[in-house]
Amino acid sequence: MNVKVTIQSEQIFKDHKEQETHQCEGTIEYLKNGTILAFVEKIEQQELHFKMTLLKDKVMIDRQNQTMTLDYQKDDNCEVATPYGNLKMTVHTTKIQITKQEEKIEQILLEYDICLENGMQYANRVTIQLAY
Repeated sequence: MNVKVTIQSEQIFKDHKEQETHQCEGTIEYLKNGTILAFVEKIEQQELHFKMTLLKDKVMIDRQNQTMTLDYQKDDNCEVATPYGNLKMTVHTTKIQITKQEEKIEQILLEYDICLENGMQYANRVTIQLAY
């Protein structure tokens, strides 16, 4: 099923916040044990391919073949590609909230803390709105 996807992300640092909003097209597939949301986010001249697998207690996000798992039970240790090389990253999930209307997902709210190997730490809040 095709959906319009609006992504609003906010990075919260000790001394400031950064926000951005992007709109794109995607698909959503409702399965027996979860939901798969796929979309392509265009940032400047780059296309980022996302596949989000929404399960009961966790969310797996695959972006450009890099996977991050948001899970209340354990922190995720993963790598993120940057223009300067890969950085190791620890992700601590603080909130996963999925809002539905008549069994269709309308909004996904994800909140998590990020700690990069270079010592940078910040909170991340991502709100994804879906329109059918």
